[in-house]
Amino acid sequence: MRDLENTRACRLLSHALGPFDPVTARHDPRLMRAATFYIDVLSFAHTHPDRDDIQLAWARYANQAARTYYTVANPTRHHIADMYARVCTRQGLTFDAAITRRRELTAYTTYGPAEDIPHAWRELAVALHADGQCAEAHSQIQEAFTYWKHTDVPAQPTGGQLLSTYAGILAGCGDTDAAHTLLRDHTYLVAVPGTDQRATAAFITAVQIAVAEREHPPVCTLLPQREPPPEADRWQGWQAVLLPSRS
Repeated sequence: MRDLENTRACRLLSHALGPFDPVTARHDPRLMRAATFYIDVLSFAHTHPDRDDIQLAWARYANQAARTYYTVANPTRHHIADMYARVCTRQGLTFDAAITRRRELTAYTTYGPAEDIPHAWRELAVALHADGQCAEAHSQIQEAFTYWKHTDVPAQPTGGQLLSTYAGILAGCGDTDAAHTLLRDHTYLVAVPGTDQRATAAFITAVQIAVAEREHPPVCTLLPQREPPPEADRWQGWQAVLLPSRS
């Protein structure tokens, strides 16, 4: 049923946007809204012809239009920028994604809200790491983590997400010792000790780090001659670091 609904939504939005060229279309909020809906439903339409090209074209339109139409601090502009960066990342345009994430961090640090700065900083580090700008990614996630420690932003989920990303960047670039030390020193950020959610949160974090370690692109500026990707069950080692009583 969901697939049928998504197919119908794709067809309706394709028809609605048919008269417009994303390269030359006017910067109109209704058109931007339709474009973002279309991009979202296309994400689930894996067999749609030319899906990637259509998504990218409309994402570029929406991002450029939002930057022209909305103020820098407008939430809609932030939402569209995030969508554009995600589309770029999925299609391997990691440099474009990093540029967008850096622009977003600048907007948040200049205009707020302050509680969104750690998340925006984390997204920039992830984008830089995916693009192979590893030294810069390491610097940015370290600064983001230090910045967060001096804010009132809650540990869950923000602190845990920063910790997972920081460890993933270190592990992805081959510095597993530093990643282990970081996790051991901050295991309390994964989930509150003694709660039912701790084991689940540790599992999710371990998988995220293992994926970053395995899939980090070989264009790493910190460790050009990387070891072969680890085995699929590598996450168990990271889980043991987070839950030492279970190792």
